[in-house]
Amino acid sequence: GALNIWKPTHFFNLPDPIVHEIRSMVGEKDSVSSQSNIGSHFSQRRKIYRYPNKVGKADIIILRLESPTTNINNLPDKLKKFRRHKPYMLDGHLQMDRTEYIVSIEHLLSGKEYGVFYWNDPWLVMKRSEANKRSKQVREIEQKLNQLRKEWKIKIEEQNRRSNLNFHSDRHMF
Repeated sequence: GALNIWKPTHFFNLPDPIVHEIRSMVGEKDSVSSQSNIGSHFSQRRKIYRYPNKVGKADIIILRLESPTTNINNLPDKLKKFRRHKPYMLDGHLQMDRTEYIVSIEHLLSGKEYGVFYWNDPWLVMKRSEANKRSKQVREIEQKLNQLRKEWKIKIEEQNRRSNLNFHSDRHMF
């Protein structure tokens, strides 16, 4: 048979009912910053951006905290710096470095600008001006991020280095 270079972790045979639930919660006029590999589900609006674009300006952030591919760590060391430019690799699906992705979500959770609006593992929706408390939901999301960190083999030194980067600009968080 044909080789599937995308190596998806699963196939959706039916529409994910959570997508419909999220769409019904998000206002028609709300601007959305959405993870690139799920943006098409929320694109029927005037203002939609690829996460992390417009974080700080978007009303809603929609993320799916799971790996969309099994192509995670199967590049030789000398090619790892190019993994972001390989569309079939994890970083290509996210359209950002996996470490920056995890760090950016941790910054959102610890910040005051966005709060958890909806959490149903793996779906995370954050809303501007929503109060973010040290809730059970936040702890669950942090556990999920730790799980992804292990699955994606993110080195603690790399994460610490990226955590010290400036957070937010008009276009990107990093």
